[in-house]
Amino acid sequence: MLIDKYTLIKRIGNGAFGEVFLTSKQGTTIKYPTKKIEKSKYLKNPKANKYLVDEISILKDINHLNLLKIIDVKENLKYIFIITEYYNGGTLDQYLDRYQENNNHSLSENIVQYIMIQIIDAMKYLHNKKIIHRNLAFRKYINKL
Repeated sequence: MLIDKYTLIKRIGNGAFGEVFLTSKQGTTIKYPTKKIEKSKYLKNPKANKYLVDEISILKDINHLNLLKIIDVKENLKYIFIITEYYNGGTLDQYLDRYQENNNHSLSENIVQYIMIQIIDAMKYLHNKKIIHRNLAFRKYINKL
């Protein structure tokens, strides 16, 4: 499927709002993950539609090394496509899962410090922009605090 100057190569997963595809930009070797969101699911629900529009607007404004950046947003009659940066290392929880599978010990203090510095720096950036990131939650451990 071709969307303007981007080609959907293959489906790589599901996101909270729809399918995620690996996408390439025509004339380059650059790859991007692209969320493909079905408009009909949001047009029927004004509150969900407003949420989606607001979230895209906020994410387009974010520019921080440790936060995923929206590269472009395209749409056709049926779908909205959100094209983002590609991080080939995956998410933090994927990294932690891989680490646990490949090692017989906990993360070193240096690695934990490195990760925490990045998280705190990103949270400070968002806080200064008066943005709350809803995906940062430790629900599994909240009762233990």
